[in-house]
Amino acid sequence: MIEVEHPYVMVLAIPLILILLFIEFKSKENYNRLKLYFMSIYKKPLAKVLLILSKLSKIIIIILLVILLAQPYITVKKETVLNYDDIAKLKTRPYYVILVDVSKSMNYGFEGATRLKKGLEFIKKILLNLNQSDVVIIILFSRDVRIFYNGTIAEAYDYIEQISGGERYSAIGDALAFAYNLVKLRQLPSIIFLLSDGGFNYGSNPIEVANMIGGSNITLVVFHVGIGASSNAALLREISDVSKGYFFEITDELPEDIYEEIGKETTFQAYIRSGFQTVCYTSKDYSTPGLVLGLILLLFVMAEYLYGG
Repeated sequence: MIEVEHPYVMVLAIPLILILLFIEFKSKENYNRLKLYFMSIYKKPLAKVLLILSKLSKIIIIILLVILLAQPYITVKKETVLNYDDIAKLKTRPYYVILVDVSKSMNYGFEGATRLKKGLEFIKKILLNLNQSDVVIIILFSRDVRIFYNGTIAEAYDYIEQISGGERYSAIGDALAFAYNLVKLRQLPSIIFLLSDGGFNYGSNPIEVANMIGGSNITLVVFHVGIGASSNAALLREISDVSKGYFFEITDELPEDIYEEIGKETTFQAYIRSGFQTVCYTSKDYSTPGLVLGLILLLFVMAEYLYGG
């Protein structure tokens, strides 16, 4: 179906057609000459038809000209393989959950800061490379698991600054189970970020929960921070492997573009795992209707020139 970019231009057809009819009404001599011409070369019924068509052709020419001025187009649907740049165009938005370990060991020193501070700065840099209007839920865990923030990424940074550690125990498995159940209800492309030193010492077995996540369409991204006491990178790496997710070691030695790469890759994989292998989008094709209507207009103009008088 042909649509037009500027429909208000179509209003021009009304005064132009009225002007044409007025001119035709005043041009009796031209009308009679055209009538005699058709009567002389065609039989009477056909001559009348051609005479009517001749009059209509002028109106059709005006209508075609106005339509072309209004920029006609047809909507074309295309399906392509999904790439990261397509994600911004999709109506279905990703869902981010950040699990932050606020146990006592996360307050231990690491590379000039605390483990918690270092990890949160890393997470913030990743968030800066995501769509700021997307939703993120920040969940804090120690012995208990609780939602700390639920809103857009753009408004999350001030809340991240308020996070502090020093609490007893680290229930990594409970936190993963909480996030898993929360995400399942949403039925959206989902990414869970887990920030911890790996000092698991309370609650459900995180490997068992990771196995559940691995059998779902959820993307788990595990960040290990810290060395020494209560630091268990091996556990977090195993959680990542079992969940078929990603593992990153937070240090100062990582390249600056790592934050953008993590955001892009994990978000993209979340869509792929959720069944978005291809994407359908629409585009406006101006050339095809413009060419077709232009050719029709040319035919009517030529006919009018040859027979219109």
